[in-house]
Amino acid sequence: MLFVHRRDRGGQFISYRKLKLWLDAITVLIQKTKSLDELWQLGLWIRQECKKFDYAEPVVEYLRCVWAKHRDNLRRLSSEPRQIMV
Repeated sequence: MLFVHRRDRGGQFISYRKLKLWLDAITVLIQKTKSLDELWQLGLWIRQECKKFDYAEPVVEYLRCVWAKHRDNLRRLSSEPRQIMV
């Protein structure tokens, strides 16, 4: 949350991020990626966001776990033989 006080206008909120809603949205984004490359790029962006907003370690660890679990699922899916429907 960022609060700015201007002499001519008084105080106002400039930015407001609700952490729980953000975590839910990021979790969905992670789980909807369809390729390892896409997941990797998303992971880089998440890392930048976590550094920029200085999230607590439990939050960062939660995102790491969600990301790693989906990475493992994508790896497993890419190594399974494809079945052709006849």
